[in-house]
Amino acid sequence: MASFMLPGAGQFMTGDALGGSLFVAGDLTVAAGTLLGAYFLLPTNVQFSSLNWFTAPLSNVRTTFESNSFVQYLPSLGVMAGGMLLTAVLRHFSAGIAARDAWQNIQNGKVTFTPTLGFLDRGFGVGMRMRF
Repeated sequence: MASFMLPGAGQFMTGDALGGSLFVAGDLTVAAGTLLGAYFLLPTNVQFSSLNWFTAPLSNVRTTFESNSFVQYLPSLGVMAGGMLLTAVLRHFSAGIAARDAWQNIQNGKVTFTPTLGFLDRGFGVGMRMRF
């Protein structure tokens, strides 16, 4: 689940730092590419070179955005949809590989699970403890 939430996190948890680094780098690359691609495919009148969103009055920003048709925003929306699809695929593969690595760690004895009975600092209960 960790690698599905943040690609590469599961690899770090299973001891695969190189794989984790590659998945994190891939996720950041997809995110940056999606943002840049979507921005540069916006109509030119709403890009920062034509309209400063931070200093222009909100009414001007709204009027400028509404002056374009939905069709003019489609290329930017398409890049964002493609980026979301690539991110989902990356998360799927990252989670699958991390799950396989975790299973191998259990099979090899690198990780063991022992029943515990907790008192005091952890409250009272029965659970499992992971040892590396």
